[in-house]
Amino acid sequence: MPNRDLEPRRAAEDPEDLLPAADVRALLDLVAGTDVEELEVEHHGARVLIRREPTRAAAAPPPVGQAAPEARGVEPADDPFAGLVVVRSSLVGLFFRGKEPGAEALAREGEAVRPGQPLAIVEALRVPHLLEAPVAGTLERVLVQDGHAVEYGQPILLLRPST
Repeated sequence: MPNRDLEPRRAAEDPEDLLPAADVRALLDLVAGTDVEELEVEHHGARVLIRREPTRAAAAPPPVGQAAPEARGVEPADDPFAGLVVVRSSLVGLFFRGKEPGAEALAREGEAVRPGQPLAIVEALRVPHLLEAPVAGTLERVLVQDGHAVEYGQPILLLRPST
């Protein structure tokens, strides 16, 4: 019996190769409210490409040979994260404070946390990915509401490191 995964096929040639409408809707919901401009998913020969106009201009990097203010040891006066460790999303997905939607939070604001402790979850394509504490400290603030979409690199949690 031939291995279907190794045979070349055209995208969505077979009806079984089509992505279910519910999965396409889930992808659209995933990027809604984010700055994601393009998302391409291929699964068993079916390909979905979601593309939209840019929503805002990206900040320009500092000129060549000139370091960013943080790299020079100067913190902007209005930096809301000064003295805090920012836990950022490592992928695009849905943010959950518990192990699943509606579950008890893995960590609460004001609680002490240890390095590697699970703090929350980002779910991408129905696969949960743990957000872990990078340092020991206190969970100061959760910046994203439970169940909301997050982007790659988006600040999600603020930790005050232990001294």
